[in-house]
Amino acid sequence: MATYYDIFGQKVQYLSSDPVNLTEGQVWYNSTSNTAKVEGFLESWSSGGNINTARKGLTGFGTQTAAIAANGDTFPATTGRFTNAAEEYNGATWTNIASTNTSTNFPGSSKLSPASAGSVFGGEPISTRHEYWDGSTWSEQTDMNTPRYASGGAGTQTSSLVMAGIPGGGGNATEEWDGSSWTTTANVPFVTFNTPGAGSQTAAIIFGGNGPSGLNTTAEYNSGTWTAGGNLISPKTNQGGAGTQTAALSFMGATPTTAAPFSVTTEGYDGTCWSTKPSASTARRTLGSAGTSTAALGFGGYAPPKTTATEEFTSGPTTKTITTS
Repeated sequence: MATYYDIFGQKVQYLSSDPVNLTEGQVWYNSTSNTAKVEGFLESWSSGGNINTARKGLTGFGTQTAAIAANGDTFPATTGRFTNAAEEYNGATWTNIASTNTSTNFPGSSKLSPASAGSVFGGEPISTRHEYWDGSTWSEQTDMNTPRYASGGAGTQTSSLVMAGIPGGGGNATEEWDGSSWTTTANVPFVTFNTPGAGSQTAAIIFGGNGPSGLNTTAEYNSGTWTAGGNLISPKTNQGGAGTQTAALSFMGATPTTAAPFSVTTEGYDGTCWSTKPSASTARRTLGSAGTSTAALGFGGYAPPKTTATEEFTSGPTTKTITTS
């Protein structure tokens, strides 16, 4: 068996302060705090601040500490169910901001946008609507070519991608936005809807969702060309999504093929295959999502009933104190 010295080429260091540029598994003794420490790796979900308007079918963009939530369905309200309410998250609390121009459910969004400059498009009732957020107001932009809702979104405000949806030109139409107009490009190789999508306009990914190809299919988009990706481990629809084509996260959602249709499971994609990650706390579907594969955010959704819960997924190195317990 290899010893600590074999791995790191030195004995455990005796230091007055914690070192920098740490390596996973590195151990040292901090003489100032009189503690032994080790550098580890942590992946976990934790609770965040609740959104103000409980809803399902909402969308989002931004980061874990600066995100936007918009639109959705306030069911079981019998009138005015679809909302134009929008909120901003600062890493701890949600604040109501200016409402979008259209009350709608299941819109798509430019998932890689920052909270200060994003966009939303489509929605139910079926629509070609397209709006920009500039940090203070929402403004109407050129409509999409194909009306749809429950579509996958990717990219940024001025370089975005919309994928599939209902009916989405039959459920697989793809369009690119260049900041002034939408251009129809190659169809997704399978029909799908109720999927978030992730990535950039030129390197996107769509995964899971409802459709005849099943709930675990993945496809990758590269500047007008689609190729098959690795299948999800757990078939899923109406899930949250975050990240890029080579570092994506799929979380929570619905698994209609199982006895427990509301899911807490999380999977990570490395550009080739999906792997299991720690589960979230609140089982739900049709939630909003934002962030990256190492710092993601899931909010709202249908639990049931609809929920205001927010959860934060964090993955990365962490320093731990060594104890005898």
